[in-house]
Amino acid sequence: MATTNIGHLSIYAITGADAATFLQNQITADINKVTAEKAAFTASCDLKGRAIATFLIAKIDTGFLILVDENCADELVAHYRKYAAFSKVSIEQRSDLSVHFCAQSDQPATNPFSQQDSLIRHPNGTSAWLIQAQASSQQTSLPAARANVDAGVVFTDASSKSAFIPQIIGVDQLGGISFTKGCYLGQEIVARMKYLGKSKKSLHRAKLSGVAPHNGDELQTAEGKLAGTVVATAGELGEYQILAVISDKFVNDPLTLNGEMITELTASNS
Repeated sequence: MATTNIGHLSIYAITGADAATFLQNQITADINKVTAEKAAFTASCDLKGRAIATFLIAKIDTGFLILVDENCADELVAHYRKYAAFSKVSIEQRSDLSVHFCAQSDQPATNPFSQQDSLIRHPNGTSAWLIQAQASSQQTSLPAARANVDAGVVFTDASSKSAFIPQIIGVDQLGGISFTKGCYLGQEIVARMKYLGKSKKSLHRAKLSGVAPHNGDELQTAEGKLAGTVVATAGELGEYQILAVISDKFVNDPLTLNGEMITELTASNS
């Protein structure tokens, strides 16, 4: 199968006798549901319930691998090491491994994040992430970025880390939040949003032409009011797709990004 190297994702191994227990207290997903056959897209939160990082987590023989945007990795690892000081846990970067993307995998699957050895199925059903030894191959994020936007997958980066409660960037829509597993850091805030409150922001997909958008760019109303923030982008040559967190009160208004009108605005889970 043809693959491209996704250069912006770093890989960390979390191993040791307490690895599963440690992660159960840190991530929004249920670590007991992460098996050799099933990875997860999840988040780790701060005390305010905001996602320090979103990432893929996969089971390996010695523990777990985390695939996280390189611009969030240092902060996430520092956060973990602070809490791992009294646990039998080792956190190490696996610079000998890299993440590749298969736009069309040999065996399409309808089960998102199902795992077979080093292959993790993308939620779009036709693509996959592949973890393998560092190798010389074409390095581009374009196919993966388009698949992520289409499927509502947001890897937090420097512009979005510690900025959003996980539901706002769609982690729950991807099965990455357990509301039955018990306590973890930030759990009270995450649960409160589900059971007691309603977010005033939500994740949307849109298109635009013209200047290339970047994560962190702001969407504006016709009156110049801040309407939302871009959290994922894809496309090239003047035609682009984005995922953006948008205030619900503005989703039916005409919105612009860097002076260009956005079109085909839809909820990311539609």
